Amino acid sequence: MKNLYIIGEPKPLSKPEIEEMDNQISFSLPVDYKAFLMLYGLGSINELVMMQRPDKDFIKSNFSDYMDFWTLTEKEEQLILNSLTIAATIDGDIITVKCNKLLCRKV
Repeated sequence: MKNLYIIGEPKPLSKPEIEEMDNQISFSLPVDYKAFLMLYGLGSINELVMMQRPDKDFIKSNFSDYMDFWTLTEKEEQLILNSLTIAATIDGDIITVKCNKLLCRKV
């Protein structure tokens, strides 16, 4: 990960800043995502992916009325609606994390 094309100076987040973000959601942020934030912070990666503050309402606000476009079980739909958006691409794709009960429990 240290070989990213960097424009400008990375602005790593401090542990208290990450803990503040973590405290605003119902499950813990993934450990590798926290490590990424401590190394690079938020912002653009190669001008292709924009890392952003976690947003628990993005999917609900933008896609909840369109969930029937996909073939999903009720459980899958709920996982998606309750996921946390952490990044977006220049193509309009979104990157989310979801709670895996074994990996994202609040400790």
